[in-house]
Amino acid sequence: MRFIMSYLDPAIIYRDLETDRARLGSIIADQNLAVDEFVSTHRETIRQYYAKAGGYTLDRETARQATVALFHYLRPQASW
Repeated sequence: MRFIMSYLDPAIIYRDLETDRARLGSIIADQNLAVDEFVSTHRETIRQYYAKAGGYTLDRETARQATVALFHYLRPQASW
């Protein structure tokens, strides 16, 4: 795991999540949500993943930023 969020690099977050197919599947299934709903739904998903997989405790704001970055990585057209 390449954590310390590598400055919230969404490609690294995505690759990290690939090790947990269930969580990643849930995130992918929701990629068409509005950004606020996606973040509301998956901020805790990402926090829990890093706490369990790497022992990293993310504060809510860092988890929110990571989730927004991941959303835009999955849906680059949403950034336009």
